[in-house]
Amino acid sequence: MNSPSMEERMDKEFEVPEHPVEDLLPSPAYLPMWVEIIDAFPQDRRTQFAHVRQLLVAWQATAAQGIVGPVLTSFSPTPEFERSMSALLSAIAGRVIELDDVSSLASALLIGMFGNLFALYAVSVIGPWAEVAFLQPADDILRGYRTRLAPVLDLCRFLVPRCRQALPQNERTTVMNMMWTVFLSMGRVRRTLTTLMGFQFFSELQGEGSSSPLEVLYGLIEQQTEGTGHEVVLLALLTPAEQMAGMRPMLEGQLAWVERLRVAGRVSLERLDLSPAQTVALRDPAAQLAYLQLETYCWHCHATSSPCHPCTGCRRARYCVDVCSKQDDDQHRTLCPVLGRVSDALLGWMDDEKYAGFQLNV
Repeated sequence: MNSPSMEERMDKEFEVPEHPVEDLLPSPAYLPMWVEIIDAFPQDRRTQFAHVRQLLVAWQATAAQGIVGPVLTSFSPTPEFERSMSALLSAIAGRVIELDDVSSLASALLIGMFGNLFALYAVSVIGPWAEVAFLQPADDILRGYRTRLAPVLDLCRFLVPRCRQALPQNERTTVMNMMWTVFLSMGRVRRTLTTLMGFQFFSELQGEGSSSPLEVLYGLIEQQTEGTGHEVVLLALLTPAEQMAGMRPMLEGQLAWVERLRVAGRVSLERLDLSPAQTVALRDPAAQLAYLQLETYCWHCHATSSPCHPCTGCRRARYCVDVCSKQDDDQHRTLCPVLGRVSDALLGWMDDEKYAGFQLNV
């Protein structure tokens, strides 16, 4: 049986599922509570949220009759609605930060609302009933995508250090559900934008510091309790370039990264086997820069200096002085072979002539 051509594999990688958003839609049961939260803001802020509130009220009315589709069918992401959604997401993130109590009921409600509103934005772009989204210029959708990431970054910068503390399981679950919803939405929107923009999207998305939200989100993912299953779902939505930009350059983090990809069926310990589209993303100068920056990071004392000397075995771990290398030897010895294969694969991706025709236009 003939293996699929590179073009066929690329098409498969960029394919948008026929029904990609059914699992993104929030339950209509939350709509009355969200309207109440919006109405609790000061009058000048409520005016900014009017377009989103109008959609929620209309959806609530039809949902009471068991009809949800007509509201979304007539939904059009106008510039006014886009600005209204951006303002509301920023306000919710700001309110959670202002409360400064992740374990409170108010914070839990706001965090859940944030994730579901972000999902509604994704629905407006990629919903099978929102054909109007495909009539929008792709650059406009990209700008909206970046605008949505700003409050995501603000909220995650607040939540990540708090979730690294000993939060009760219920609070951790609330935060991780929100992160999962946002990540799933980001992944689905990215697939749509890639379909519209091709390789330009990889270049645009990974420029201008857009890996920052992924970095803080990944920092939270690393702190999950085992058995949640979320890490496989979330990592499956990231390109290798995003994973590189977001992972902590630590021995434990590196091994967990490889292991999670292996569990997800995307990598073997003998060879990192990723699709051509993912390889193209890795060739992005932004990804190569992130990789090169690790060369000045000591994996034992975490100091940054130039040059850091690589391990002679794996060439991936780096140390600023011999003392650091010796002190880290017991821990590094068991990981060295795996890290060596990772290093070989990364360097091979950057030099492989097989993908020379798929350079990004940057």
